[in-house]
Amino acid sequence: MLEVSSDLSVSLNSGRDDWDCRFIEVAHGVQNRNQFIALEELDRWRKQQPDDTELYSSFFRYYTDDPLIEPVLAGFGMDFDDEKNPERAQKEALPVVKYLMDKYDIKESDISISFSGAKGFHIFINRRVFGIEPHFWLPKIFKSMASNARRR
Repeated sequence: MLEVSSDLSVSLNSGRDDWDCRFIEVAHGVQNRNQFIALEELDRWRKQQPDDTELYSSFFRYYTDDPLIEPVLAGFGMDFDDEKNPERAQKEALPVVKYLMDKYDIKESDISISFSGAKGFHIFINRRVFGIEPHFWLPKIFKSMASNARRR
C-alpha cells in the first residue's frame, strides 16, 4: 500500500486546506526556470509573457518563493512522454490510470489528464485522494509511487 505521511502537525493548517502553500514555480521557455510567484499573480504573469508557447508551471506549491526553505504540497502527478510516438505514451498511461482507479477507488473527477507539449500526457491525481500534506520529501515520495504504479 502506498502511504504518504507528513512531519507537519495539522495545527499548522489553521483550518485551511492549502496549508498556506501559495507560491508556484513558473517559466517561459526551458532556460528560464527557478522563478517563483504567488499563485494569485499567475494570471497576471501569464498575460505579461510575449506569447503562450512554452509556458511552464510546477504542480508543486511552496510556502515561500524559496523552495529550499519549507516542505512542498502537490497532488500526485505522472508524466508519460514519447517525443517520436505520443500514441505510445498514451498507451502506457492508460493502464496506469486504470490501475490507480481500481486499486485506490479513485473517481474519474479526481483525475486530470492533459496533453503535454505534443509529446505525451500528464496525469494528475487530486492530493486529497491520498490525504497528502506538505512534506520535504514529497517529490521523492511521488517518484517512488510513480515507479511502483508503472510496474503494475
